[in-house]
Amino acid sequence: LQLMGVASIYQTLITGVLVILAVTVDQISRKKAR
Repeated sequence: LQLMGVASIYQTLITGVLVILAVTVDQISRKKAR
C-alpha cells in the first residue's frame, strides 16, 4: 500500500468536497440574500 498515493487521493477527494461545500453554501446564502 503506497501511503503517498493514498494521501494524494484523499487530498483530491477532500479538495473536491470542500469545493462542493463552498459552492453549496454560496448558493444557499445567495438564495437567502434575495
